[in-house]
Amino acid sequence: KRLQKGQYLIESNTIRVHGDKIPQGELEAILKTQPNRKIFGSVRFHLWLYNLPDTARMHHKTKLRYDRIKNKNLRREKKGKKAKRLKKSWAEKRGTWIMNTVGEPPVLLDSSKVTASTRNLNNYVFKKGYFNNKVTDSIGLDTIHKKAYLFFNVYTYGRYYIDSFSIKTEDKQILKPLG
Repeated sequence: KRLQKGQYLIESNTIRVHGDKIPQGELEAILKTQPNRKIFGSVRFHLWLYNLPDTARMHHKTKLRYDRIKNKNLRREKKGKKAKRLKKSWAEKRGTWIMNTVGEPPVLLDSSKVTASTRNLNNYVFKKGYFNNKVTDSIGLDTIHKKAYLFFNVYTYGRYYIDSFSIKTEDKQILKPLG
């Protein structure tokens, strides 16, 4: 709703695993770029709540209110009365609470986070024993609706397993705990 020129809202992450299957949930948890939450499968309710209060209008009204109270306080001080304290209006408090507590800020496309996600996927697959892996990323942009679609391809080329291990030592004390 309030995206600047060149900003894109992340719509989805798609991870395709080529080769041995790795659970999708494990890979998705590693990504640095998670799209905004949806309810009922399609509605970004928390993002809508974040965008609900019109912050520019709210700040403008607050400034007008503060100016009005400041003028009243000047007149009060001329009469010898104590000035009234400036405080946030109920509407501004409510709008701030909705934005920060219930609302969720938009998740925007950041190429450095996409690169970090690719690196994280590569490291995770490497730690699982796929030493000859390859992870690629691509970004699909919808310039009309200002949405970004992220695609990650994970290529696993055979997993390495530890077959057996042995310990050779002259010291018998090291072998005792091992049985």
